[in-house]
Amino acid sequence: MQLVQWVATTNLDKTAQILEQQLSSAHSAKVRLAAFHALADRANTAKRPLHYLEEAFKNRYYEEVVASALQGYLKVAMKDATSQRRILPILRDALSHSFANIRKQALASLETLLPDNSPQADLMALDCNQSDIVQSGLIRLYQRGMLNHLEVSRQLMLLQNHRNTEIRQTAFYVSLLSQPKLIEALKQQGDTQTLRTLTDFDDFRLLRGTLLDNASSTAANNNNVKQSDEAIRLTLSTQDFISQADSTQASKSKAKTAKSKKPATESIKLSNDTLEPLLQSLSNSHEDISFRAAYALACLQDKRAFGTLISLMSHEDSAIIRAGVATALGHLNIEDAKAVLPTLLDDKDAGVRQVAMQAYGKLADNALSWAATGFASKHQDIHEQSLALFLKHVAPDSANSGDSSDKSIQMSLEMTDILLQALNNPFTSIRLEVVKVLLNRQFKQSSDSAIVDIIELLQQSLFEDVHQVAIEEWQRLLLAMNSKHKTNKANNTEETNHQKTNQAVLTLFFADTFAAIRKQAFDIALKQSKHLGFADVMLNALASLCGH
Repeated sequence: MQLVQWVATTNLDKTAQILEQQLSSAHSAKVRLAAFHALADRANTAKRPLHYLEEAFKNRYYEEVVASALQGYLKVAMKDATSQRRILPILRDALSHSFANIRKQALASLETLLPDNSPQADLMALDCNQSDIVQSGLIRLYQRGMLNHLEVSRQLMLLQNHRNTEIRQTAFYVSLLSQPKLIEALKQQGDTQTLRTLTDFDDFRLLRGTLLDNASSTAANNNNVKQSDEAIRLTLSTQDFISQADSTQASKSKAKTAKSKKPATESIKLSNDTLEPLLQSLSNSHEDISFRAAYALACLQDKRAFGTLISLMSHEDSAIIRAGVATALGHLNIEDAKAVLPTLLDDKDAGVRQVAMQAYGKLADNALSWAATGFASKHQDIHEQSLALFLKHVAPDSANSGDSSDKSIQMSLEMTDILLQALNNPFTSIRLEVVKVLLNRQFKQSSDSAIVDIIELLQQSLFEDVHQVAIEEWQRLLLAMNSKHKTNKANNTEETNHQKTNQAVLTLFFADTFAAIRKQAFDIALKQSKHLGFADVMLNALASLCGH
C-alpha cells in the first residue's frame, strides 16, 4: 500500500505501467483500488486519458477493479457528450460480463446515461445473452414505467416464448403489470402465489448486492434490507399450494358448517382489453406460461380458464402444475370444476391429493358431501382427511343438535350414508376408528334403543373386523350391566329392560353374516345365560339356525 502511494507521487516514465500492474495485485483490494485512483488522478495529463480505464476493465479476477472502471466510464460520459458514442458500446458489452454484479452495474449505468423517458437501456438488456440481465431489464421496464412503449409490448410477447424458464415467466408477470386494473383485481383475490411474485417485483433493486449497493440505497431501502435482498421467486412448489390451502382452511370450514349452502361469489368483471395478457398467454406453447395464465383467470373466476386447466390436469411430469390446477379449480367456483376436481384425489402425488382435497372444500355443498367425496378416493391419506373432517365438522354438530325439523332429519340420513361408507372403508384403520367413535358416542347415551341401533348399523359393514369390535364392545357392556345389577341391586323393571335389550342384540348377532361372530355370540350367551335367560337364549339360537 505504501509502495503504491509512493509510486503515485513520482513522475517516472514507468509510473503508469507500475500502477497498472498493481490493478491485479494479489495483496488486497485496498492496494488495487489505490492504484486505480492514482491512475485516475494522472489521467488528465496522460497521452491517452482513458487508457487506465481500458486496463482496469480488462481485469478478469477482481470485481472491484472492473466496477471502478465502469464508474469511471460513466463519469466521463456524463461530463463529455462527445465521448458517449465510444463509451455506450463498452457499457453494452459489460451487460454480458462474467461477473454478475458488473452486469447489473452496466445496466444501471446505461439507465443513467440514456434519457429518463427512454426504454433503450433496458431494451439493450433484453438482447443480452445473460438471463439475469434479461430478467432485470424486464423488471426495470416495469419499475421505470416503460410498459406502454410499443417495442416493449412486442418484446414482452416474444420473451414469453423464450427457451429460458425464468425469462419467459418474468415476461409473463411483467405483461400483467402493464394492466393496473388487472393487478388490482388479482391483489383483491389475495392469492398467495400471485401476490408473492408481484411483491418481489416491487421490491427488486437492480444494484442489490453490488459494490455500489450502499452508495445507491435510499434510507427506505436500508430499512427494508431483509425483504429487498430476497431474489425474485418465480418457482412454485407443491408445498406452496399446500401451505396456502392450510392457511385458509380454518375460516372456510367454519363458514361451511354455519350453513349448508354457501352464497355464490360474484365474478370480477374486467374488459377483454384488461384481460388481454392472460387471454393471449392461455395458448402459449410453454405449459408453465399457459398454466399461470389459466391460474390467474381462475382466481378472477373467469370460466375461460377451465379448458386450459382441464388439459393440464393430467400433466404427468409436473406435480406442481397439477397441484396448481387443483387450487385453481377451487378458485373457479363452477359446477364443472366441482365435477372434475375429485379426479385429482386419486393423483399419484400425495401433495397434489392434499391440495385437491382442500380445494374441493370450497366447492362442496356442505361438510358431509366434502367428506363423502374424499371417502371415494383410492388413497388412505385422503380417507384420513375425510374422517377427520367428518368427525370435526359433522358428527359433533349432529350429536349436540336438538333440532327435530325435517332438515335436521335429512342431515341425519345423510350422516348415516356417510357412516356406512366409512364402515365399509377399504382401509382397516379408518373403519375401526369410525367404529370406536360411534360406540363411544352412542353408549354414552345409556339408551337401550341406541345400543340396538348402533349394533344394527355396525352389522351392515362388509368387514368382519367391524363386527368383531361390535361384539367385543357388547360383551364389555354386558359385563358392566351385570356388575351394576349385583352392586346396586337394580329394580326388576330396569333389569327386565336391559334383558330385553340384550336379547335384541343377541338376535342380531345370531343372524350375523360371519360364522365366527355367531359362534362368539352363542358362547357369550351361554356364559351369561343367567342374566339373559337360558330359555330365551336357546330359542334365539334355534331360530337363527333357520337362516344359516
